[in-house]
Amino acid sequence: MATKQILSLTLLTTALMLNASTPIEIRVTTRQQSTSLSTTIANILFKRGLEKETAFKIAKKVIGENETLFSMMLQNYIKTTASNQDAVLKLLTQYALTNTKTDFTSYSFLIKLTQSLHSTRLNKEMLSKLDKISTNNSLFKGLIA
Repeated sequence: MATKQILSLTLLTTALMLNASTPIEIRVTTRQQSTSLSTTIANILFKRGLEKETAFKIAKKVIGENETLFSMMLQNYIKTTASNQDAVLKLLTQYALTNTKTDFTSYSFLIKLTQSLHSTRLNKEMLSKLDKISTNNSLFKGLIA
């Protein structure tokens, strides 16, 4: 039990040291958006011609069990890369339709997502940002899960 508590405190301390302003900023945004993220994705799918029930099932599958965690990781990605939220959500719905796994803790997924959004080769600065996003999102997942 003590080892688990020490690891939890270590992860929390590391997350706060890596980027002290990010967790607070993301929490505020998450509270505003967490109730509507699955609905937003479902509405995009519905506009593409899916039935409402099917759209909501697919949206829930994309987001996973913890919508708040997904929203935090999504906002971390959007803010750090200065991406357009609507474009990211549309691409995520496209991934949902093709059963592509969405994992914001995966560096390779973040590279794929960013290249799809920007249609250009990524420079070292962006790759460094994506590595930081992946690390922070892994810490979020460890703290919340």
